[in-house]
Amino acid sequence: MSHPRSVEVWASIDLLEGNVVRLIRGEIGNAIVYSTNPLHVVRKLTSYGFDGFHIVDLDRALGRGSNLETIRRILQELRGFKVQLGGGMRDRASIGEALALNVDRVVLGTVLVTSPSLVQELVQEHSGERFVAALDYDPSGTVVYNGWTSKAAMQLSEGYRLVRSLGIRYVLATSVANDGTLSGPDVGRLSRLSPEDRAMTYVSGGISSVSHIRELRSLGVRGVVLGRVLYEQLVSPRNLIEAARSQT
Repeated sequence: MSHPRSVEVWASIDLLEGNVVRLIRGEIGNAIVYSTNPLHVVRKLTSYGFDGFHIVDLDRALGRGSNLETIRRILQELRGFKVQLGGGMRDRASIGEALALNVDRVVLGTVLVTSPSLVQELVQEHSGERFVAALDYDPSGTVVYNGWTSKAAMQLSEGYRLVRSLGIRYVLATSVANDGTLSGPDVGRLSRLSPEDRAMTYVSGGISSVSHIRELRSLGVRGVVLGRVLYEQLVSPRNLIEAARSQT
């Protein structure tokens, strides 16, 4: 009997006004502050053996400032780890600034919808390996953007077609309804994606147990991005990582 391949496990570090936070379903009014000392959080997380770190600048995403200096300091701590950076990467200048930080990948969301031609240019200049397409979607399966306040005229499956046409190699699929809720991932919709689409996908939103990781692994996704489950210490990070990698 063949076992599904292992799943990458990434830790999410969401920054708001210099603090490590999580939003529930993306709503700023529901922000939970977990730490006012991001470097302390990062140092602790690096001890567990994650495959990578997913950093989000929420202030930039919301158009109310930036956590750039904090991010620079975090990146010093994360030397030797894979890092992807997102939040407000909506034009050539901000995307270029992120690439200049020498992160492995830059997460693109809104710009996929508003300026696919710019994304195509950037992929040609830097390669599809340097970007992750953030496909956030609502309960109807419609892709949302602009901090989840706008709906695109495409369903999730059409989003994948767009990503492939642009040459981007990775997708971060986030169910808005599940995000930050600990209620489990959106296995139903993910299971309707093609195996090829799942193989390029990192799943975010609602993952809170070893069984959730195993379920996603059996679907053949590329990886998971964990947030609240880590900060609330609901399950040992090592147990989650083991579930992603073990051959049982």
